[in-house]
Amino acid sequence: MDAKKLSVKLQRCSSNLCLLAVNQCGLTLVLLVPTKSLQFTQTAITTKPKADMKFIVVLHTDDGERYGVTVPDLPGCFSGGDTFELALQNVEEAIDTHVETLIDDGQPIPLSLSLKQHQKNTNYKNGVWAVVNVSI
Repeated sequence: MDAKKLSVKLQRCSSNLCLLAVNQCGLTLVLLVPTKSLQFTQTAITTKPKADMKFIVVLHTDDGERYGVTVPDLPGCFSGGDTFELALQNVEEAIDTHVETLIDDGQPIPLSLSLKQHQKNTNYKNGVWAVVNVSI
């Protein structure tokens, strides 16, 4: 089972109180905790499993070796790689980071369009289409 780590950052500490920022699933909680109650032995707490999402991507190349990758359903999300395979691996990380940023900023994840709709877009002419599965 995949699990996401709970991010806990120590913000400020005095002799009696510590201010902690806890980030979980896009929500940030700020806690004021008595210093004596803190134990710094465990660094990660697991939370609910990630969901798998499929994204349509389009790859372009000028030289047949290096590829740029665009995610049409996530405006501004793109990546690339020195090989076709590396480009696909890199775009998975780009999607994960992009979606996490949307969630952290309180923005919705855009709805997906069909492949047929994307293929009508002249910006993607001569592109190679693929579908990547990303755990979000």
